Amino acid sequence: MSLRITGMLAMTGALTGFFVGLAVPHNYEAHATLRFIRPAGLPQDMYDRESHTLADSAAARAMSAEELSAFIAGNARLREMLSADPLDDIIERLRKGTHIEFATLPGHFNGLSVRYEDEVAGVAMDMTRDLALQVAALAKSSNVRADGKEVTELAGFPVVVPTGATVPYTTAFGLLAGLAVGAFTWLGSRNRHP
Repeated sequence: MSLRITGMLAMTGALTGFFVGLAVPHNYEAHATLRFIRPAGLPQDMYDRESHTLADSAAARAMSAEELSAFIAGNARLREMLSADPLDDIIERLRKGTHIEFATLPGHFNGLSVRYEDEVAGVAMDMTRDLALQVAALAKSSNVRADGKEVTELAGFPVVVPTGATVPYTTAFGLLAGLAVGAFTWLGSRNRHP
């Protein structure tokens, strides 16, 4: 009888977790990685130094008010937001949701990680793609030796993943919580009735 109660508590916990997961707002993070192209014959130490310099410069410029204003003006979705929100608020929202960092990549390459977080998966993906293109252009314009050539390339397909309390996570947590309560109940009933 106690095992049946344990099973029922586990299923109740799983169902509760499932519905909580559906009700909780989700966030999604999209991620793109740009790889710095290494010119033939460039020593590794010089490549590393130049990569760090370009990454720092491109990331700082991308988050500047001037570049973000231009980015907003060139993005249809963000331009629509200007009718409801002031420019400074949209810039702050972009800064809060955007992460641009230097990345060490396989094969002794360096790059830039560009991530954007939003409540809508498609928006996160679109914004990450657009931001990665902007960062690539800024890195190219910052490199005095680029001679009009690209200095970055996409290291892989951009991906989007849910973050926080997702339905599988809350369902599994509810199942485990139900099993734990059921197990303690079962063990408690066994100790009371030897």
